[in-house]
Amino acid sequence: MDSVGLWKGIDLEQSEKDMLEAVNERYPKTFQRVKIRSQPHWGSFLGALHVFIKRFLESSVDTLAKDGITSLEEGLDDFENLGFGLSWARERLEMVKNMKFGNDPLRLKLMVDEECVNVTRKEMNEASARLEKARLDYHKAVDNRTKTVNEVAQKFGAKYDDVLNGNLGFGMLPRH
Repeated sequence: MDSVGLWKGIDLEQSEKDMLEAVNERYPKTFQRVKIRSQPHWGSFLGALHVFIKRFLESSVDTLAKDGITSLEEGLDDFENLGFGLSWARERLEMVKNMKFGNDPLRLKLMVDEECVNVTRKEMNEASARLEKARLDYHKAVDNRTKTVNEVAQKFGAKYDDVLNGNLGFGMLPRH
């Protein structure tokens, strides 16, 4: 082992030391009940705790199955039996367990709401596609009308529009 120094009197690798220091700063109760001594087995315990915490932190909630949660709970039990205070990890794991697999009414409502969001998103995407097609059709119709207006103006003169939208004699006699 490439030791870089002591952490609570135990020789550790840098990655182990860094993680345990970070845990100790963020969750100081983690190590409150344990009496870490300069004995060889504590290096093993802290190394195993490092591996467990790393696995916990890197577990993807999306892919975490019931057996993965059970395995993490067993690991928590083992380290808590040694005196480590891992309530912060247990609380997070319980939240994930309840929200992924529990019968909590909020979880069930969230699942229904999630499905509603997915259906509505699909409808919105379809409506957006229809709107874009309608927008293209509209611009094509405007372009066609403009071409036709130009053809009519060329055939009947520039005042055709005033005649068609006004009176038959529009502009034929001054002031009438």
